[in-house]
Amino acid sequence: MNVGISHLRAFVAVLEQGGFGLAAAELGVSQSAVSHAVAALERSLGAPVLVRGGQPRPTAFGERILPEARRVVDSFRAIRELADRHGARPAGTVRVAAPAAPQGR
Repeated sequence: MNVGISHLRAFVAVLEQGGFGLAAAELGVSQSAVSHAVAALERSLGAPVLVRGGQPRPTAFGERILPEARRVVDSFRAIRELADRHGARPAGTVRVAAPAAPQGR
């Protein structure tokens, strides 16, 4: 089984956003990429996870894996945020002031 975070993110986003196009916009990828990711997830798991046609909805198997998929996606997001903060460099604005040079020199 070869399930990646992109597969799970696409699956969760389709259900949370209510469709492939909206999921694509949320994830910042093409609708085709979302469709391919969900199809790859289904191939890897050996079972369909979504019922397509109209607004996608989870299959019975999709319902069973959805809570775990959400946990994985949430954990991945939390790890990414921790890593971003850990490697963060100081940021902000530095203002330097100096007195004006005396006139006439």
